[in-house]
Amino acid sequence: MSVAEIPSAAPLAERLAAREESALAELYERYGRSAYGLALRIVGEPALAEDAVQRAFLAAWRSAGSRGQGQRGEAGWLLAIVHREAVAVARTRPHRLRGGRAGAVSPALAAVPPEEREALELAYFAAMTESEIAAALGLERDEVRARIVRAMRALQAASR
Repeated sequence: MSVAEIPSAAPLAERLAAREESALAELYERYGRSAYGLALRIVGEPALAEDAVQRAFLAAWRSAGSRGQGQRGEAGWLLAIVHREAVAVARTRPHRLRGGRAGAVSPALAAVPPEEREALELAYFAAMTESEIAAALGLERDEVRARIVRAMRALQAASR
């Protein structure tokens, strides 16, 4: 192993903020599989999941050192980016989202406030637990639960 190949002792977040390419590679090595799994659950197709993961790691590279990264921890920060990118990819192909049912769900989801919709999408489309959502969004678990309940009420009201 050459000196250039020895990983830095600095925390990964600092190395990403300093634009060290080895830090991006390490981030992918640590979280690439989890990121792909989350994206695949959301978009439902391997090629679309790969696209979402690529977009997410690029966005992570660009936003390294941001305020949200420190608040959520590196896993929560990255998975929130993956979720956002996967949902964006899925929205470009709504007929493929969740077996083609997105056409009926999308108008009702539009009636749900964004913060509540995000919690609901993480719970249902990403199959995340309340604890996982809380970690990803930097919220308390009770707040996550309240947002999901409010989102469900808004969906119910929109479907009447």
